[in-house]
Amino acid sequence: MEKKILDDIDRSLVSHRYSTRTEFIRDAIRSKLTQQEKEDALRRIDALFGKGKAKNNISEEEAGEMVFRRIARNLGVELK
Repeated sequence: MEKKILDDIDRSLVSHRYSTRTEFIRDAIRSKLTQQEKEDALRRIDALFGKGKAKNNISEEEAGEMVFRRIARNLGVELK
């Protein structure tokens, strides 16, 4: 990796309480994968509900909440 990126990671280690670069990188990858899954789910929701948007009352916030709950369920996280 470029020295600049490693320096940025090293600064984040302390402020975000990561113990190693590997831990930081794993967390960054998980975050990116979750974001991509959310974007894919929003595209699927848009494809399903987008054409009939005038016919339904689902807001973007409600759609986002649905996506969040689905991602959490897929990751085995129990929400209350």
